[in-house]
Amino acid sequence: MKNYLLAGLLSILYFLVVPFSVSAQNVLSLDSLIDEALEKSPYVKVFKMNKDALWERPTQVKSWDDPKVTLGVTNLPTDDFDFNKQDMTQKYVSVMQNIPFPGISRLKEKAAVEEAKGAEKELENIEIRTVQAVKTAYYDLYFVYNAIKITDENIDLMKNFVELTQTKYEVGNGLQEDILKAQVELYRLQEKMINLKQKEASIK
Repeated sequence: MKNYLLAGLLSILYFLVVPFSVSAQNVLSLDSLIDEALEKSPYVKVFKMNKDALWERPTQVKSWDDPKVTLGVTNLPTDDFDFNKQDMTQKYVSVMQNIPFPGISRLKEKAAVEEAKGAEKELENIEIRTVQAVKTAYYDLYFVYNAIKITDENIDLMKNFVELTQTKYEVGNGLQEDILKAQVELYRLQEKMINLKQKEASIK
């Protein structure tokens, strides 16, 4: 019984004292994951494209409309389309240019700049939310990795303890109750491992 309690206390102490560390091959750089998320996130891409497009508008809205040039002909003979056959044939060219009311272009430009600034803020917000999501998933997975590592080691310890209690019982120095308690604790740890593995897959 004392050995069972000692093993349990050692397991708890080990869980509390051992730092959360993951083997080097399992470590992914948080900075690289954030960079990848910001680069590949469809949400970030959409907001970035919208921001870039809106920053093109201030220059466009302050410019005058393109002039319109019209070419025309009247009284042109349709039998041979000879421009010089009849004196009544007339050719003309007209140019039209819309000139905005003074100050309108400046106001349109200012409004377009404010709209582009708003798009920048939206992009910043979606980037912040993306970074937060990556960090949350990263540290959740980091914790699960270490919990799996510690639980696996605790399972090995408990298996050894189960064997020890069974051996002591067989030689008449132990109680069957100790075996049952050790087996229940082993089952609990194995069940915990299954749940951790499921959580790991979900987070990944």
